Parts: sequence; C-alpha cells; structure tokens
Amino acid sequence: MNATHTFKYKGFKEILLFLPTLREDESWSPKFKKAFNTRIIFTEIDHNYVGPLSEKNKKQIDTIFNNRDLWVDIENKSTVHYPSPVKVFDEYLTWGLFILYCYDKFGDDHDLFGQIVENVNDMMVNKKGFPKADEFNAELFRLYKDNNPKDIQSLYKPLLDWCEKEN
Repeated sequence: MNATHTFKYKGFKEILLFLPTLREDESWSPKFKKAFNTRIIFTEIDHNYVGPLSEKNKKQIDTIFNNRDLWVDIENKSTVHYPSPVKVFDEYLTWGLFILYCYDKFGDDHDLFGQIVENVNDMMVNKKGFPKADEFNAELFRLYKDNNPKDIQSLYKPLLDWCEKEN
C-alpha cells in the first residue's frame, strides 16, 4: 500500500509517505527498474504539490470531472479511492507529471521512455480505472513540449481547457 499523509500543528508541517518495498522483475532492465520504483515514490510525493494547485482551480475541475462516467471506470474498485472530481483530476495529473519527469530524465533513451509511458498508461487504464489516461497524458506531454513551461501551474489552464472539450 502507498499513501501520503500531511500533518500540521502550530506552524509545523510534516509529510509522511507510506511506500511498499522496491519491486524487482528479472525481465526489467536496471534503468526501467529504477524508473518503476521512482514512480511509486514520485506519485506519492507529488500529491503534496498538485493538491494545493488544484484547489486554486477547484471550480473548473469540479465542473469537468463531475462527469465521472467519462473519467473513471466505475466498475473498477480502485476508483473508490478518488471520490471527488479534484481527486480524480489530481490522480490523472500526478501520473502524467511522472511521464514529464521521465522525459526530462530519460527522454534521450527512446525505448526506455516508451516503456515507461506504456507502463504508466497501462497502470492507469487497466489497474486503476482511469480510461482517458492515454489521451490525457498525450495532451499533457504535448503542452509541456510545445510551451516549455517554467512551472506546472502554467499548464493548468490549457490542460483543463482540453479536458473540458473532452466532456
């Protein structure tokens, strides 16, 4: 099980991560194994950064992702962990941002990068129940490459505009 919990008390803030043991598969290359295990850590840590940014766009996110049948496979039991529109959007974005991170770190290794993208999209669609992951991640990647943003916040508006058109 992986999870993140944030505690605040009188100006003190602590983020606790709960992570599984590292995964190993003999068929994986050392680079893919590193990327796979980094993903587990990255996606948990990233919720602490994406969440506050999404709250600033909550009204638009709620309107778009309230169309739950489009954005999650309600037959997939994993989706109960994402009960609100913001939680759904944050999960899409967190995993998409991992792809951007890998592009920056491993983008010159096209085979490895392709394997990472395929793994992320497979996990999101088939294991987690997010049927639009392929499209969402492709659009996020396009926006990232085309705009070379200084921060992720600058991608929120064009990404949410795209999501709205998907509805």
